Amino acid sequence: MNIYGLGHPRSGNTWVEYICGCFGVSNYIKAHGGASFPGHRGISNWNENYWMIFMVRDYKEAILRHQLFEEEATPEKVADIALNKEYAEGIEIYDSWPNRKTHIYYEDLITEPRRTLVKLADFIGCERVVYEKFMSNYEDHKTKSISLYSSSLGPSITGGNKKDHHKFRLSYEDRIESDRLVREGIPILYEKYLTRYVTEEENQNAY
Repeated sequence: MNIYGLGHPRSGNTWVEYICGCFGVSNYIKAHGGASFPGHRGISNWNENYWMIFMVRDYKEAILRHQLFEEEATPEKVADIALNKEYAEGIEIYDSWPNRKTHIYYEDLITEPRRTLVKLADFIGCERVVYEKFMSNYEDHKTKSISLYSSSLGPSITGGNKKDHHKFRLSYEDRIESDRLVREGIPILYEKYLTRYVTEEENQNAY
């Protein structure tokens, strides 16, 4: 089975690659974007015979953890990266993908792993006994996956246990402005995939 694992950096793609290997996927090609993505994770020539799994994470989280990890973060910088570089491109590629596809929200994977991964297992065609064996050792698998991750920006800070963390470097007002700018830039795709990330009044503190 050939699958593209598409997702912005720091969106759980390495973890899902590991899971898919345990579920029996023989060829999982991890990609961060298309030809415009810098480095070795950009793909120029896509094979439309492949299936696709797309990892989605709050753009405020993913971008502040990756591109702006060591820089001052502003709504304008978040929107520029989301719209003019890699984040939106991944959504566009996934949205138009002609073969079998599914998307996974990073936040669901963190907070509801069993419900999220049974859907992934069904998509792949993983036998239930294999899925149950994996889930019985879920925490051990997660720890192993984190230990395998290598990046110049260091390993996971939250250990895969928090869905909201990095975006709180932005003020509440700046998070709202980031949402507005990104939503205005890709309104149709935002409504299809990203409305869950709109900053709400009750979500002002990390948890």
